Amino acid sequence: MATRGQTENGCRLINVEGVTLENTRERPWYCGIVVVSNKIFVIDGFNRQVRIHGLQDGRLLYELDGLYPTLMAVCLINDSEIAVILENGRIQIMSTHDTPVIRWSRDLRVRGGLDEYHGVVSFKGDLVVCGVKENTMCWCILSSNDGRVVGNIHQICKVKSYTSSWSSSSITAKHNMIYIACRVNSPDNTGVYAYDVQDPRKYKYIYKHIYKHEDLDRPTGIAVDRHGSLFVCNSFYRYDPYRCIHHLTSECRLVSIITQGIPRDPRAIFCDDGHLYVTSWESNHITIYGTQYPGKIAFMNCGGRSKTNIN
Repeated sequence: MATRGQTENGCRLINVEGVTLENTRERPWYCGIVVVSNKIFVIDGFNRQVRIHGLQDGRLLYELDGLYPTLMAVCLINDSEIAVILENGRIQIMSTHDTPVIRWSRDLRVRGGLDEYHGVVSFKGDLVVCGVKENTMCWCILSSNDGRVVGNIHQICKVKSYTSSWSSSSITAKHNMIYIACRVNSPDNTGVYAYDVQDPRKYKYIYKHIYKHEDLDRPTGIAVDRHGSLFVCNSFYRYDPYRCIHHLTSECRLVSIITQGIPRDPRAIFCDDGHLYVTSWESNHITIYGTQYPGKIAFMNCGGRSKTNIN
């Protein structure tokens, strides 16, 4: 049986360290993070900025501001490009190799998509977005060439009209699987939804799994590692017990609920080859974990000055 903070095979969290991002606002809203080429790319939704920091020391390398409307999410397309999606569906493609001078390399306008956009992920050469259309949480596949919707818009769950502004969703993908974490102010519909997309061009997909839990009432970010394990940030600003990460299998079965060392009000999460990066709405710190298998998770050093051991 999975327990809070401990996996079935005895995983522990140790060596808590973090990196502080330089020259950022006192209360940023980091709603997206990507780490590539020893650089941290974070998007500040409310302040409408993309910031690039050094991975080792958090030093600010470059920033882009004046973006409108609200920035919602970011994803890694490949080692040389990232995609940033705005609330109105505009997608900006950025090169990751041009620092210290960063420029947008492409600009996609989504055609025939959703009313409101929350998340984006690269998937088999195209992009998958999630958000709200006609009071329903949905997802669809976009052509990475022109922003055209490929196939149908797929419904996930209903969103009450008077709560749609408080709904949120985030998305990740691995192999044939697409995973979407939804919060719709309803315990019946809030959870993680998994879809098996066998052939995107033929629009064939299978609704595979759903994960719901009484302690998962406000999912704010989702990531998948190279083994297919899922990590879902959960944040509820009034009560510290809701500051946690749900660790799931690729079939959306609970492995553990991690509570130790989780930053206050966790938001975005990103996973690369052996590391997890978690942002907080409360500070400029990025918490970094190292992942080891079977099931071992440990905090890793990323230039931070303070350390706490959790045994």
